[in-house]
Amino acid sequence: MSKSSGSGTGKKGGSRPDAVIVGAGIIGCGIALALGRKGYEPLVVERSEDSGLGSTRLSTAVIRQRFGHATTVALALEGMRTWQRWGDFLNVDDSEGMASFKETGVAWLLPTDQADTSGISRMMAHVGAVTERVKPGQLADRFPTLQFPEEPGSIEAIVEPEAGYVDDPWLATHNLRVAAEAAGARFIFGTRVTEITNRFAAATGTARQVTGVVTDKGGAISSPVVVNAAGPASAGVNLLARCPLSLTTAPLRQQVLEGPAPAVSHARSATPVFADLTAGYYCRPDPARLRIGSIDPRDEVDFQSNPDKPDEVVSSSFRKAKLAAHSRRMPSGKMRSIQPLVGLYDVTVADWTPILDRTDLEGYFVAIGTSGAWFKGGPTIGFLMAELIDAIRSGGQDHDSSPVLIRLPITRNLIDMSFFSRLRRPHRTGGLL
Repeated sequence: MSKSSGSGTGKKGGSRPDAVIVGAGIIGCGIALALGRKGYEPLVVERSEDSGLGSTRLSTAVIRQRFGHATTVALALEGMRTWQRWGDFLNVDDSEGMASFKETGVAWLLPTDQADTSGISRMMAHVGAVTERVKPGQLADRFPTLQFPEEPGSIEAIVEPEAGYVDDPWLATHNLRVAAEAAGARFIFGTRVTEITNRFAAATGTARQVTGVVTDKGGAISSPVVVNAAGPASAGVNLLARCPLSLTTAPLRQQVLEGPAPAVSHARSATPVFADLTAGYYCRPDPARLRIGSIDPRDEVDFQSNPDKPDEVVSSSFRKAKLAAHSRRMPSGKMRSIQPLVGLYDVTVADWTPILDRTDLEGYFVAIGTSGAWFKGGPTIGFLMAELIDAIRSGGQDHDSSPVLIRLPITRNLIDMSFFSRLRRPHRTGGLL
């Protein structure tokens, strides 16, 4: 892994940055790239010694579109189209190599009586996402490596044939960082933000206005914009800004099992990534790093009080339950040399949907509640945040009363950013795969 650090900021090497971004995960790096391409001079401050070492590192990096609302489907679809064009999108060379999108397909194994299946499929098609329905009698032929011991006719599948996964989340984040640096962004690693400074701006009628950050290295960095992309530490960063939100984010302990498995073909009939809603687990069948974990309904929801010191022991009940479910569904995919992994995700407690918004502190923005489900949309979230920041800072738009609308560059879907507002009523359309 490579590392860059320094005290200079922006393209001018020492000038005041136009924006300070707290966090260098997939979201923070995506924001830095998008702001740099809009002509801003962003500085990213990261407490770890490299980019992508927090919740991004643990991501299973599944790239899928099945959500319960058209806006999140549109965001995920734009993300997938970006991963499909990864090299062209970045337009840089990375000495570490380039991450790769594996188009294995994603299959959702569902009870046949699940009421919303047809409606969600129609909504996804309207947005532009491709799905295929596999009826109960067709499952064995379509997925020859899987077993279906359930009562005949009780389970079916919805397949996203274009979906899949990114092979290396850390490398993908590094790719974004290199592209951001090429666009003028700077990164400081091994440094914590300890204060977000602000002042009373009576002349403009604004109660408080952000003025920059202070770090544990003793430095004050002036900036008119600060963006919280701190992942599991996001709620604490909001408190540093004296700007807690009514929609709360919290660190969620996430357990997965990983290990090598028998190789699988990439033919159409091969094993896709699959999410087994009847057994509450998912499987990413990468032969080098097969991974299994939990999906809704979740067997454990374990919020952590301290994002710096999570419980790092995988429970024996989790290990036993997931391996048993996997053995029933995919007997030929027995894992070898199993490695239990624990990390933290940053989730919006009320609805599991990201908060991508301004705040009541002028110049302070948040891109939080994004872990788990939203690695897939990291570069697109970066684009949305850059457009939102620019509309508010340069255009003077009052996003709270007149929401910013953003046209996505590839799919051309229109995103109403009020869907991700800090002031919204909670949605019930989340999910962590």
